[in-house]
Amino acid sequence: MKMLTTKHSIEKWLTKMGVPDYTINDDLTVDVAGHVDLDKMKLKYLPVQFGTVNGFFAVMENQLTSLKGCPHTANDLYASNNNLINLDYHPTHINDKFSFHTNGIDHGNIVKLLFLDMKFVGRASMDVKYYRAERIINKHLPSKDILSCVDELLEAGYAELCHGI
Repeated sequence: MKMLTTKHSIEKWLTKMGVPDYTINDDLTVDVAGHVDLDKMKLKYLPVQFGTVNGFFAVMENQLTSLKGCPHTANDLYASNNNLINLDYHPTHINDKFSFHTNGIDHGNIVKLLFLDMKFVGRASMDVKYYRAERIINKHLPSKDILSCVDELLEAGYAELCHGI
C-alpha cells in the first residue's frame, strides 16, 4: 500500500474521488468538513490518511483489506462489504455508527475494541449471524458497561466475541 506523499498528489486523488471541502494538513493528513463517500470505487487501499471527517466516512463495497487511511475521527464509518481481515487502524472516535459487516473479520476481540480501544461508538453494525450479539452490544455501548455486556454475551452463547477482556 503506497501512501501519497505530496500535497499535490493528495489533492489530485481527492478531486478524482469527488471529496469536497477538505484541508490537507502539514503532516499530510486530510480533514473534511462534510461527508466522504468512497463507496463502490474498487479501492484496494486508501492512499491518503484522513484525520477528522465531520460527516460520514463511507468505503463500502470496495476491496479494502485494511482500514489504514481511515479517519481518526468521524461521525459514522461505513466499511461493510470489503475484504477486511481485522479492524487494525480503526478510528479512535466515532460519534454514531460503525458498520463493518460482511467482511472476513475475526470478531474475537470486537467487544474489547468497541468498549476499550475506541473513545465512543454510538452503534455497531455486525454480520447477520451476530444479530442478537449486536443488539446486546448496542444496548451497553452508551453506558460503556463492558462487564454487563460480557455477562450478557456469555449468557447468550457469544463467548467468541469476548476474547481479550
